[in-house]
Amino acid sequence: MGVFFGYMLESTGQSLTLLQFVDDTLIIGDKTHQNVCSTKALLQLFEVLSCLSVNFHKSKLFGVHVQEHKITQATCFLHFKVEVIPFVVVGVLIGSYYKLSTW
Repeated sequence: MGVFFGYMLESTGQSLTLLQFVDDTLIIGDKTHQNVCSTKALLQLFEVLSCLSVNFHKSKLFGVHVQEHKITQATCFLHFKVEVIPFVVVGVLIGSYYKLSTW
């Protein structure tokens, strides 16, 4: 429908919007107000269609190169928590440098 714009991968020219594993879902998109509104609508629609509940208070929003006040506004609108990078998804640390040990 063209209402949500994912993160554009420069290497392939394709857009990344969603990563899922078991009960974890990462919604990845541009830093726009339209994407914030689309995300809320998507999650509410999921609730209606599936008869399942999204726990918005356990949901987290991460911002990369986004002003702090914009993150705060988005989390208030979505009823999410603010999270910082690095973070853990399915036991894997994301957004941190991995230091290789040498023997």
